[in-house]
Amino acid sequence: MVIAAAVFLIAFINVSSPAKGKKSAASFYGEVVNFTGEYVELKKGKKEMVLYFTDKTVFVSGSEEKAGKELLQPCQMARGYYRVSGGKKELIKLVIVKKGRCP
Repeated sequence: MVIAAAVFLIAFINVSSPAKGKKSAASFYGEVVNFTGEYVELKKGKKEMVLYFTDKTVFVSGSEEKAGKELLQPCQMARGYYRVSGGKKELIKLVIVKKGRCP
């Protein structure tokens, strides 16, 4: 019984720990509430998230396979895929899901 528990624990640790040298990505879906040349701010409900652009950030829109920062508009609904590096959330990919409908 003790051996089985130890084997299970070792297997769980190996599965749940990130691969060496690789950082796992997360995502956040929300409305574009602010953006600059350095970051985009998304909001859903009470939660807001600032995601910082890198040289490798990819922008995707419905009809356009890839685009740039000029694609951003207030009130768009977007999903940002990011990873945390150096205490900052670095944006890997931003997918525009719906056009903005600001008044």
